[in-house]
Amino acid sequence: MSDCQWLRYLHSMGLLRASFRPPGFICAIRSLWRHRGSLIQMAAEHVLHMQKALDQMNLQIHRVLNDLTGLSGFRILDAILAGERDPVTLARLCHGGVKSSEDTIAKSLEGDYRPEHLFALRQSLAAFHYYQQLVVEVDQENSTSTRQSGDSDNCGANRTQTNQGFRISTAQV
Repeated sequence: MSDCQWLRYLHSMGLLRASFRPPGFICAIRSLWRHRGSLIQMAAEHVLHMQKALDQMNLQIHRVLNDLTGLSGFRILDAILAGERDPVTLARLCHGGVKSSEDTIAKSLEGDYRPEHLFALRQSLAAFHYYQQLVVEVDQENSTSTRQSGDSDNCGANRTQTNQGFRISTAQV
């Protein structure tokens, strides 16, 4: 007897319980979180595209800065796309918390600023910002749906439950 036949037999005898299906508001929140994760993955792909464009221009700034999408990285990328090519001027745009010296950063910004690579960099940066904006919109929708479900279903913030002797205070997701 195959598995599907055995399951059909057990179901016909009433020996199987129904599958667990969470309430609708939880399904909505889970769906939004999955979508948010997908958007973050897509944004990360565009960071890789930016790094590739920088590599093709022989700029090694993404190897010197810890986070290309941080304050210093965005300042430098915006200046490059605005037409600035002087490595020393670009290096001065770094935030004070950058561990690398200004000379090291300036050396990493010496390269070949080819138009096709600048175009790819511009598009990847714009796509990254677009996906970041979409993540913000998902977060807003998630907080709205969480507030609404907390009001209507009594499952919102500041609920206290006791579970196996532990006191658990739950907060909004």
